[in-house]
Amino acid sequence: MTRYFNSAVFFTSIFIAQQTHAETITSDSLVQNTDIPATNNTGTVHDPLIVTATRTPVTVSQTLAPVTLITREDIEKSQALSLPDLLQNLPGIDLTTQGGLGKLASLYLRGTATGHTLFMIDGVRIGSATLGTTAIENIPLEQIDHIEIVRGPRSGLYGSEAIGGVIQIFTRKGGDNTRVNAKAGYGTYNTREADAGISGNSSLGHYTLHAASTQTDGISSLNNNNPDKDGYKNRSLTAGFNRALGDISDISVNFFHTDATTHYDDSYSPISTDIDWADSAQNILNSELKLYLADELDNVIRLSSQRDENSAFKNSLDNGQFDTLRKQFTWQGDYHLNSDNTFTLGYDRLAEEIDTSTSYTVSSRDNRAVFGQIQTGFAHQNIVLALRSDNNEAFGHHQTGNIDWRWNFSGNANMTASYGRAFKSHTFNDLYSPYGGNPGLLPEESRSVEIMTRINNNATQFSLNIYRTQIDNLIEWTPVDPNDPYSSWSPANVSAVTLEGMETEISTKLSSWTVRGNINLTNPRDNVSGNVLQRRVRQSARIDLDRDYENASAGISLQAFGSRFSDADNLVTLPGFSLVNLRSRYDFSKSLSLNGKIDNLLDKEYETVQYYNNPGRTVFVSLSYSME
Repeated sequence: MTRYFNSAVFFTSIFIAQQTHAETITSDSLVQNTDIPATNNTGTVHDPLIVTATRTPVTVSQTLAPVTLITREDIEKSQALSLPDLLQNLPGIDLTTQGGLGKLASLYLRGTATGHTLFMIDGVRIGSATLGTTAIENIPLEQIDHIEIVRGPRSGLYGSEAIGGVIQIFTRKGGDNTRVNAKAGYGTYNTREADAGISGNSSLGHYTLHAASTQTDGISSLNNNNPDKDGYKNRSLTAGFNRALGDISDISVNFFHTDATTHYDDSYSPISTDIDWADSAQNILNSELKLYLADELDNVIRLSSQRDENSAFKNSLDNGQFDTLRKQFTWQGDYHLNSDNTFTLGYDRLAEEIDTSTSYTVSSRDNRAVFGQIQTGFAHQNIVLALRSDNNEAFGHHQTGNIDWRWNFSGNANMTASYGRAFKSHTFNDLYSPYGGNPGLLPEESRSVEIMTRINNNATQFSLNIYRTQIDNLIEWTPVDPNDPYSSWSPANVSAVTLEGMETEISTKLSSWTVRGNINLTNPRDNVSGNVLQRRVRQSARIDLDRDYENASAGISLQAFGSRFSDADNLVTLPGFSLVNLRSRYDFSKSLSLNGKIDNLLDKEYETVQYYNNPGRTVFVSLSYSME
């Protein structure tokens, strides 16, 4: 960690000394870095609100955690076809994919495991209670309004899973004006996309309705077996309603649905005529009541349900069903003493049930939690302190928390020091699987420290983070008898890992081009063996250049990834690679636009998981219409 700290001091000293005056950066960049207040097209600084970092609406400049905000404008400008494509190589994020669009994607936030990132949609935690992961490849971008990514532990506010961070997705909502939008596109591998929606305001309240479809013939997932095309299709729908009830409250109801089918290759069967696929569905019904009892007192009551359904088919025959039902109740009260002091108190209850084709020894559990937070500021300092206590039927009580302290220098520079404790509860597979569950497991626990520097020099925005996380009681499935090659497997708390890293971001305006770049360095190692954790990339970088013309725009993304180990023993190395992506847009009018992109321009062959293909050069063209 010492080398990361020395680098932080070096870069910080350069930028503090560089107090030059230049053009103000605009918000037209591909992805906004909300570590620094963004600006609009006129050059005027604006400070968007985010809620995930503190569970309260705070401006970007008030946030002490490292946060990345992806707006609807950013999504459309990127022309990404999937959530993994959009998130790949953002600060702190690395992904592996197994076969192209719609295939299994695993996200490693700051080198943590896939299950160590909490995913939410509109405040509702999502994912499979049996696997303990979220199928992000099936969350359609067409239904997303914006995404907030918080890096670093947040179990003090959210409980289990928030070791590496929290990624919260917000679906589209109705505005004051009626808006109609539609899009259709076509590209390589017979990829088709279509979506349409309407939103607005009536005498009853704000409303939105949006439907989307994505389908592709795909590529062969495996390069060493089962040489057939593995297609994918996804149908999705969101609907929402919001109504103010006088001046003291408002109520909202939102529904999210996605239904996906993906074909996959069986690594044990070389027959190309095998028909193997998986069906998955996600349904979220979320209702929320906000009460404004006084100018300084807000209350939120949320009642929601989330159903995650998964079915597998082998040669067209049923090969297993694993469904999760989560029911959530949340009350949260926020007392705003003044602009510098906010106190939060809350209660969460989560009831989980599973319905599977195999019999688990336990099929339901309950988690109740209380949490509190203080946000305060004085002189040149800001402090956020959060504490939470979870009481779970599976493992009893567990306490977590985090503290963030920031010093604001003169000018537009600050430095933040943070400490956090987080945990991840066991999955139903870990504890109760009929194939070797272990009810004696301990939860995975982590301790994290971080130093963050932010500088906004008008023309240039810069942030630098160094961090260290240690995770204990890591759960792994291992042979019951290591000397028996036919031994059954069972999960156990077998290891501890240490994750050290540095993230740096910079954005600036060069002539008519908006330039944004980031570098990620991580050192994720097993404390026992000393090996690098499998499938994690240790060095990556990204540069985005975008330019707007009178009726058009153009952009290029350059991404570079270092090598990674495919196995835990570090015997198989997957080489590093670089990708070049191009994008452009032409506006026929304010309502009608033609979009085009080329991904993997140089037709690079690469693997992020051994033996699994990734798409070669792809072209996609779409026509979009929007009227307001």
